[in-house]
This record gives sequence, structure tokens and C-alpha cells, in this order.
Amino acid sequence: MKHYDVLHIGNYTKDTIINKGVKSYVDGGGFNYGARATVTFMDKIAVLTKLSQKDSHVIDELKSHNIDTYPIYGEHSTNLTMDYQTDNPDERVMTITEQADSFAISDLEGLEAKAYVLAPSIKGEVPREFIEHLAKTGSLVAIDAQGFIRILDGSRVVYTPWVEAPEIFPLVSLLKVDIAEAEFITGISDRYQAIYKLYDMGAKEIILTYRDGVMVYDGNQLYEQTFKQTNLSGRSGRGDTCVSTYAASRLTKNPEQALLWTAALTTLKLEKPGPFNGTADDVEKIIIERY
Repeated sequence: MKHYDVLHIGNYTKDTIINKGVKSYVDGGGFNYGARATVTFMDKIAVLTKLSQKDSHVIDELKSHNIDTYPIYGEHSTNLTMDYQTDNPDERVMTITEQADSFAISDLEGLEAKAYVLAPSIKGEVPREFIEHLAKTGSLVAIDAQGFIRILDGSRVVYTPWVEAPEIFPLVSLLKVDIAEAEFITGISDRYQAIYKLYDMGAKEIILTYRDGVMVYDGNQLYEQTFKQTNLSGRSGRGDTCVSTYAASRLTKNPEQALLWTAALTTLKLEKPGPFNGTADDVEKIIIERY
């Protein structure tokens, strides 16, 4: 049995990023952004992912950063295009042309972690029974709402009602949403009222990202921090970085401390495309200089 601080789970995505018409290509996937962030301040980090053998270079890259990898190769990777037509990172048009395989409980054989971060790209990638299994471990389990309300309409990614939410929320330790997802799930546009509603629906702790910052509610107190980036060239992967950093930080920090660290690290990530490539010292410096 292999034991880790954090195990990041999700499919690799071959990302085409379009920023106001300018196209670029990056190695995506919530597990990828998350692991590259948490390995900078946690000792034992691993990823469980599904992808095509043709994209195994991303596995080699993760290994080079001292991240243990458990790839499961299949016919396809998930091919995802994100088109940002404004400066608002919550406004984007997404399409998927190919998908990697879904996860099964058997994929976890031989792996244990203090925290599991589930970052699926689309509904069906992580089935309910997979979450139920992890909930029984007693470890911290974090999920990203995006992978449970996104479906395909042709090749375009659209939202679908999360009918299982009232049953899923009590099973997990941490729910991550962005402002658009929060409004879709709750029907409430005000982020403060939406986060309270998510708690009322059964979520134990919620992390919510929006254009200018990130907030957390744990049922007792609301915490909020702004991002203080100088540019938005690294906007893609913001949410993945946030939820993973916060979940890992909660293993050793209270919500207020964990949120400050998360906001500072994500600030640095927002300034450069691709996964976070800094150090814990860089994060400490940003906290001193900008917070």
C-alpha cells in the first residue's frame, strides 16, 4: 500500500486556450494543475489519471517534479478547448471532441491518502460509487462541481442540473464551485447567499472562486481573499489550483490560514500560463508583499 498526503484524481486534458482570439496549447487537467501546486508545500503527492499513451509526456513532466504517477492508458485523452472572449475568467465557451475513460473503484487499489482531490472535467468521469467509497476512508475528500454539472451538447460543454447533489454533498469534506456554477446549482446570483445555500444543501465546507477572489464558508464563519495578480495570462486552471491548494492546506491549517495561502499561490499562477511553477518561498514572499 502506498500512502500519500494528497492524491489528485482526474483525466488529463489536451487544452487549447483561446484568449481573445489568440490560441495556445497547454497540458491541462485538474489533477495536473493541482499536483504541481501542492507538491511545492507538501511532501508526498501523487496523481491518478487516464489518458492516451500518445500524451505520456505529461507523466514524465510530473515525475520530474517528484510527483508519483499512476497513469491508466486508454484510447483517448480528453481534448478540451476553452475560448475566453472577455477578461472575466468565469466567462468562456468550452468544447470537447474526445474523452478519456471514467474512473472505477478498482483504480484506487494500493493507494491511500490523507486527502483526495477529485477534479473531473465532465459528468460521468467520476461516478457516485467512487465518491461513496472514498467517503468511507475517513480522509479529506474534495470535489469540483464542474465535473458533475457539465455534459456535452454535441461537442459544446453545457450545464445540467445536479440532481444527486443533496446526496453527494454530505459525503465530501469540501465542495469547490466557481460563481457561475454556484448560481446554476442554487439559482442565486449573489455569491454570499449562494455559498450559504450550498451549506444548507448539505455541503460541509465550500470554496467559491469568482473573478476577483476566493471565499470559504465552513458553517461557522465566512472567509474571503482577493487575487492580486498583475495579469491574467494564466487564468486557465485557476479553479483547479485553488481547490487543490486549499484542500492540501487544510491538512495543517485552519480555514483562514489555508485561504490566505491559497489566494497567494493562485495569484502567482494567474500570472503565467500552465501549472504553477513557483516555490513555497515565492508564496511567502507574495503574502508579505501583497497581502
